[in-house]
Amino acid sequence: MGIQSSTNKVLKDLGVLAQEREQENLQLDKEVTAYKKDVLKYRRSALELQNAKLAEKKAAFEKSLERRKHALERVQNARKILEQKNTEIEKLLAEAKAKREARAKLDAKE
Repeated sequence: MGIQSSTNKVLKDLGVLAQEREQENLQLDKEVTAYKKDVLKYRRSALELQNAKLAEKKAAFEKSLERRKHALERVQNARKILEQKNTEIEKLLAEAKAKREARAKLDAKE
């Protein structure tokens, strides 16, 4: 019976070791799961930060675009006004030229 009790003791010790191993594996699984959650939280935070920075850049770009649009409108309006003034000046010059020519004809007749 000495061998039988030794065998039972070894089997019992192996069972205890197997349970300890199982507990260690469960603990490691919990740690790995917690680590994965931390990594996902970190990645999510990094993406949120990146999205916030992109949103700031987009807002700044849209603001710049709006300023450029208004500047372009002002330039276009100024060009229209200049074209109108140039047209008026050309009309006045044509009238003045016609008057000079008419006066020159009258002077030539006299």
